[in-house]
Amino acid sequence: MATDKIKMLPKYGTGRKTNRESVLTLFGTRPEIIKLAPVIQQLEQRRDVIRTINVASGQHTELLYPLIEMFGIRVDENLRLMTPNQDPSELCDRIFAAVDAIAQRESPDLIIVQGDTTTALAGALVGRHRGIPVAHVEAGLRSGNLLSPYPEEINRQFITQGNLADNPRAYLFLIDYAHRRRVKIWGEARMVDDDPALLQSLMPRGYRARPEQVILFKIVAWDTNCPQHIPQKFDAADVAAALAARDARIAELEAELAALKGQPAPAV
Repeated sequence: MATDKIKMLPKYGTGRKTNRESVLTLFGTRPEIIKLAPVIQQLEQRRDVIRTINVASGQHTELLYPLIEMFGIRVDENLRLMTPNQDPSELCDRIFAAVDAIAQRESPDLIIVQGDTTTALAGALVGRHRGIPVAHVEAGLRSGNLLSPYPEEINRQFITQGNLADNPRAYLFLIDYAHRRRVKIWGEARMVDDDPALLQSLMPRGYRARPEQVILFKIVAWDTNCPQHIPQKFDAADVAAALAARDARIAELEAELAALKGQPAPAV
């Protein structure tokens, strides 16, 4: 049902190069569209200066299209490349070929990808191939092992290293969800993999792992802002600790009350 509705969405022209900047946003899985929907919506509000090209690879189908419909995202190119039991390398090849053809025709000024999926990797490859800057939204955590998780770790490292090789500017957003605080840091980053002493000095004492590379970040500026749009979240361990402290305090108070009444303390 949702797939049929996607077919009916109007295309936003094929205008090739215009006096507006062109941004190609690529997504193919449920997490990608969830994270990119706000970005696309903000870009669409600037149609006077930005021409958007929204491309769905179809890496997932049932999980992707209902969310596209829910967010009201216009899809300009619906590639539908998912196949049963698909191999990541074959999928990457198909997405690359399809997106590369779109990039050749539309000449975008920027390609936006999200996360560590095969779709994101293929989009970044197209950017490298065509000399188009790639914006990587939420690069994700690093495991340090290229084969675990596979292929996500390889994808995210390739995209990040390729971006830093082209442009060292980088931004860090450090968020304390429990206390609703955020620090934004602007700077320059570079990869270091030929300084064993530096790599070893940065490893936690007693941590059994072999570091492969380091990202050195030079801070240029930093800022904090209001907590208005930071949802309050707590780690499970913090919640468990708070509940344990509460239960201990309740038991303590019950014991004091029992002592005052001359009764035996309740069993804990």
